[in-house]
Amino acid sequence: MKPPGNVKELMTFLGFVQYLGKFIPNLSEISAPLRHLLSKDVAWHWEEEQMKSFEKLKQLVTEARSIDSQQNYAQIEKETLAITFGCTKLHQYIFGRHMVVESDHKPLQSIFRKSLHSAPPRLQRSNIFEFENQQYLVSVDHYSKWPEVVKLPRLSSYATIQCLKSQFSRNELPDKVLTDNGPQFSSKEFRDFSKEYGFVYVTSSPHFPQASGQAERTVTTVKNLLSKAKDPYKSLLDYGKTNIEEICLSPAQMFLGRRLKTELPTASLLLSAATSSSDLKMRMETRKTKQKVYFDRHAGRELRPLESGEKIVMKHGNDWIPGNVMNKHSNRSYLVKTSDGTIYRRNRKHIRPTAAEFKRYQDSKEPEISDSSNLTITKESSDEILPKAGSTPQSSDLPKYLETVKSSSCIVSRSGHVVKPPKKFEDFAN
Repeated sequence: MKPPGNVKELMTFLGFVQYLGKFIPNLSEISAPLRHLLSKDVAWHWEEEQMKSFEKLKQLVTEARSIDSQQNYAQIEKETLAITFGCTKLHQYIFGRHMVVESDHKPLQSIFRKSLHSAPPRLQRSNIFEFENQQYLVSVDHYSKWPEVVKLPRLSSYATIQCLKSQFSRNELPDKVLTDNGPQFSSKEFRDFSKEYGFVYVTSSPHFPQASGQAERTVTTVKNLLSKAKDPYKSLLDYGKTNIEEICLSPAQMFLGRRLKTELPTASLLLSAATSSSDLKMRMETRKTKQKVYFDRHAGRELRPLESGEKIVMKHGNDWIPGNVMNKHSNRSYLVKTSDGTIYRRNRKHIRPTAAEFKRYQDSKEPEISDSSNLTITKESSDEILPKAGSTPQSSDLPKYLETVKSSSCIVSRSGHVVKPPKKFEDFAN
């Protein structure tokens, strides 16, 4: 910044400094040589005293403690801060009076229309997907189903973080972000980003897309829009204004608090009408309950919780390997330690408890197969049948063991389950 060359430029500079005045100590004393030039009876002159004052103020402005924190604020925080600043500045005029704050920031208006305790916590789900050799980051708001889609310049934590920062600046900071286990999200850089921006960072269970079903469903929707629409941006706009079944509100109405203007003619009264959310929570609960009923018809019964140290077999690729439960990681996710000491995280559906033990064998010797009388069935399901023998083999030895079982008279499925024929067929000759 060049030194001011006249009174007008000096007034501009002092106005800029005054904006951060409460963060600059001794501002009046330091700026006195410059303010002296604003007097009507003082001729313009720029000497060493004015230059020292100018350079000192520049240094203090760049070191003001508000700069480091406020430059990282999301846009919604800056809008709120502007309201706070105005109320603080005019405190002596508005204290004890009813007042109206006007703002053109729509997300902020939506939040202010609700009481603080009724405002829902912000939960965002993010996923990365590929379409026509391009990588995209899709984020969806858990509450309103509002999607954000952006093309990633490259697959890295830095690029992903920059895209998320851009989304946060347009909307607001989330309370929690749920992602898959991609390297972009599991890096230290992303963990540091979550701490800096103050949101809880949670990953879904590995190899279990159902755990982030909403994000996966949004990815499918966005892919369909990208592949079928001539202008995907218009398609996303139409998607944002389409009502959600049974809730009778669109993602835009729930997220922005208003309807979106599109190419379709819409009455101006509808565009400016505020969204009523008096019974919204009840409608959302009704919709979730109905979805749960439909899902439970085919999902089977609820699996019981597992205890620390419990013997299990865990799905690993196409195989089931033995191990022990270490502890519970999250709601339906567990940390499992296999016989070779490796620790995995798996969803409960990929873990099956067993009372069986595997006999350890050496080198090229084939393992001994226990009699059928030693076969035990767990309480979980009749599918979980494992031979009871000696100690646990290494995971790399288990496929060899399964091949031996397959060579016997038993019927073995691809996952290693021993299948017993129904009793009604025992009377028939082979």
